[in-house]
Amino acid sequence: LVRGINATRQVRIVTIEQPVEYLFAADQALVEQREVGRDVPSVPAGLAQAQRGDANVVFVSPVTTAADWQAILETVEAGKLVIAVTAGESSAGTLEHINASFETAQQAWARNLLSESLAAVISLRLVPRVGGGQVMVFEVITLTSAVQSALREGRFWQLPGIIQTSRQEGMQSLEFALAQLVRAGVVKQADAMAQVSDQRALLAQLR
Repeated sequence: LVRGINATRQVRIVTIEQPVEYLFAADQALVEQREVGRDVPSVPAGLAQAQRGDANVVFVSPVTTAADWQAILETVEAGKLVIAVTAGESSAGTLEHINASFETAQQAWARNLLSESLAAVISLRLVPRVGGGQVMVFEVITLTSAVQSALREGRFWQLPGIIQTSRQEGMQSLEFALAQLVRAGVVKQADAMAQVSDQRALLAQLR
């Protein structure tokens, strides 16, 4: 995502990483990379610097604490595009985790902001490939009216069903993505089954 923006948009990109994994040479964009513990003391401090420096796009990796999420949503509220990398079992689970990281009194604010400004949640898995190596599998949530409503009201349990029925809106469930790879002979069915909590949903995709 950072590489694509760097190649196509005349913006200022700031990355806040621990550690810096990839070095980006400026292309169309101006790219500044900052490492937590060396260039900035923390993710929130790095985000505050990025806001004061008029960054258009901020990339944060990894996001690990409630304070990080608080600072990220405040940066979004200030009109910045934030790309955040965090550990999570699924796209829906990640959104629920973000909500749970806030105190109860702040959760409605966080959900409302997410429901207004979220572009997408992309969940990635590396799955053993037939013949050796690994293949990346994507689960995707995009911001539709159904997702907005579920987020605003905290109905996270509805998100997996919305993903399953919203491929035309750019969404993709983990089960659908895995089924496509199994049919293509890229991934073994047993390896695909090991990746999902709802094996019946995967079997339904394979029928």
